[in-house]
Amino acid sequence: MLTLPPASTKPRGVTQQKQKGSNAQRDQGADHDEEEDLIEQLNRKLSNVTLNPPTTIPDEMNITDISTMLPTFAQPLYNLLASGVYEQQLLAMVRIRKYLSLQDVLPRIDNVLALDCVRFFIAFLNMSDCPDLQYETAWVVTNIAAGTTAQTERLVEAGILAPLIHNLRVSRCVHVQTQTIWALGNISGDGPPYRDLILRSGALDVILQLIEMCEDPTVAKDQKYMILRIAVWCVSNLCRGSGRCAPEWLQVTPAFPMLRRLMYIDDTEILADTCWAMCRILNGTHKMNLDSVVIDRELCARFVSLLSEPHPTIQVPSLRSLINIASGPEHHTQLLIDAMAIPVLGSQEMLAHRNSTIRRDALLGISNITAGTADQVREVTIQDNGNVMRRVLDILRRGDIGGEDLSEESIDSHEEGGDWRVLREAAWVVSNATSVLDLEITG
Repeated sequence: MLTLPPASTKPRGVTQQKQKGSNAQRDQGADHDEEEDLIEQLNRKLSNVTLNPPTTIPDEMNITDISTMLPTFAQPLYNLLASGVYEQQLLAMVRIRKYLSLQDVLPRIDNVLALDCVRFFIAFLNMSDCPDLQYETAWVVTNIAAGTTAQTERLVEAGILAPLIHNLRVSRCVHVQTQTIWALGNISGDGPPYRDLILRSGALDVILQLIEMCEDPTVAKDQKYMILRIAVWCVSNLCRGSGRCAPEWLQVTPAFPMLRRLMYIDDTEILADTCWAMCRILNGTHKMNLDSVVIDRELCARFVSLLSEPHPTIQVPSLRSLINIASGPEHHTQLLIDAMAIPVLGSQEMLAHRNSTIRRDALLGISNITAGTADQVREVTIQDNGNVMRRVLDILRRGDIGGEDLSEESIDSHEEGGDWRVLREAAWVVSNATSVLDLEITG
């Protein structure tokens, strides 16, 4: 016989729904606040070292000179910034941009900030008749904001957000707008305080308008994907956070319809950021007004289909979106069942996945379903010819010995003791099921 958690650890009856929601919040909220997945941390901030400027700016300083530019030539560079001459100011910003695009960026950012030049950046961003200078400045701001919190704070405290958001709203140059979004994405990625400042400014609405513009068939595919990669990543950053650090739900739900359309895009990078943004919005649906989002069978079926993607950056947020949907009202759980989520969540591919995070989350999804009605629990026990429950029981019998290779799987490489979390969720599946149905569990 198997030893399971006592049924009293999760209440039955009318309180079951509330407990189900709080259980999901514990695993998708509290646990991840304490040890945020490395796969989420990786894309919090991105330096721009690849996007080519719209025009080529002549610069007599070669890359060898650029690499040692500061602090050796700090005064001449400052003089260019303060010259009041457009050509010299543009040349200075090109040089700073190249300097910040080299390796070992953090000390380079400190060298640039030591020039006391942020006030010049603000002035250049406000020069609406000089889009090349605005663009180069936004690029420099992007790479500084990709640095530490202290470095980003220097920008924000100096007032960099106001001209960035103004340019996002009024610039007619798509390169300026796109680079501005990248800068705002890095600033919002620094944490909830700056994220909330940007959300309160209304920037998300403008970003969504730019994304909608990309749906115009006359927009060239290369330009469309360049804009979408940056804009959707920024939206995902603006949706980042859970528990007490979550953004105000009604400020991010306007992105939901657009993100839903992007779930069918044929670009892995854009699709991954779309799924993360959806996952973050859905994280609060069990306790928020659902009028702002539409959860239906089609949406659930799309998330289920994305579980077959080979990329963890798509698999993981899709899986967590299903978990969050299942943590809500019972009719949402039923939508998942109708979308055939149970045989996929309980498949050998998921429950024996090489990555313990995916094994754990798949079991959490099943445990949320077994915290539903008796009919919903019965679906778990009979679908896939009863193999789902048999696989769960097998995990409890033998212990979790999935096939992960931590040396090759970055998402889980920092997490020790992942196996006991898998076992815990397997135990919750059986505990929830036996608290609703009179099941015979034998070893």
